[in-house]
Amino acid sequence: QVTGYAGIELWNYMSEFKGSLRSKAHAVLYAFFPALMASGPYPETLRQWDKLLQTQPVAALGGSDAHGNTYHLGPLAREVQPYDYLFRCVNTHLLSEEPLTGDVEHDRAAIYGALRTGRGFVGYERPGEIAGFTFLARSEGSEATMGETLAMQGTVEFQVTGPRPAEIRLLRDGQEV
Repeated sequence: QVTGYAGIELWNYMSEFKGSLRSKAHAVLYAFFPALMASGPYPETLRQWDKLLQTQPVAALGGSDAHGNTYHLGPLAREVQPYDYLFRCVNTHLLSEEPLTGDVEHDRAAIYGALRTGRGFVGYERPGEIAGFTFLARSEGSEATMGETLAMQGTVEFQVTGPRPAEIRLLRDGQEV
């Protein structure tokens, strides 16, 4: 029943981890091999984002939700999802209009501006760094990047650049196009 979203946390890594724990065996497996459970945002969250996007722009955010707790199961003890691991998993990358300077007021305005306009993307960085990722859409001489609107005039061309080979799937209304 909440309305007026500016953004939605599309992928929460720790929530995905907790949601994957169907048994004690899963807990132990994923505690030692967490990469086995990472699969992306929940489908229902993607559907909610698609629904919200039908009426207004809604920025996508991704987060680690880091807690770094140590858990015990009988004689076994393990720090599950430690900070240094989690902070290299799901992150929100922002495209600020101006470079950050170290000045708190300036940088706050740049970061909030990028968040407010959806100028960014959610990246999963465990398989490898994603610095250098870009996405552009072009149509009859005009172009737009993440968080911008493209005036469609004729054919639309998408250009995706990444730091390494990847599988790219473009979704529209929950369907791969």
